[in-house]
Amino acid sequence: MNIEAIEQAEEQIWHTRNQMNYTTLGLTVGYTVQMLRDGEIYIPEYQPHIVWNNQKRMRLIESILLDLPISELFAIKIEEEKWELLDGIQRLTTLDAFLNNEIQLKNLETLSKCNDFRFSDLSPLEQDKFENRTISVVLLLKNTSLETRLALFTKINGLDKLPTL
Repeated sequence: MNIEAIEQAEEQIWHTRNQMNYTTLGLTVGYTVQMLRDGEIYIPEYQPHIVWNNQKRMRLIESILLDLPISELFAIKIEEEKWELLDGIQRLTTLDAFLNNEIQLKNLETLSKCNDFRFSDLSPLEQDKFENRTISVVLLLKNTSLETRLALFTKINGLDKLPTL
């Protein structure tokens, strides 16, 4: 590559990178689920409403019970107290359903003695640990256009094309 091409690429990277102002937050499972319930985190129309199968849901819950790392959530701050969830709908809605006793644990491998439990069946100590488990949220801080949000959603989720509204 010639120097001019390298400089132009570097300028484009720098300019584009600086359009994304974000922070990473560590929030508890309980607090994040409550934000969803209160409408402070909302799921945009372009998100597909696919529900994870039970095996994926069980793996997530078991991972949290075991205090294993889970993937971060991505959100965009739309207003002071309103975030649009860009990535993590399945994880967050699974956690909400479990905390709401809508999920009964089945086919757990590592924690087989927890099979048939609901959240309310866990000891108070384990309930507290679950609700206070920290999950990472990457929060974009700037007002980001719908086009940019769709493009970012597409990149995060490895899609070939932008979702349609």
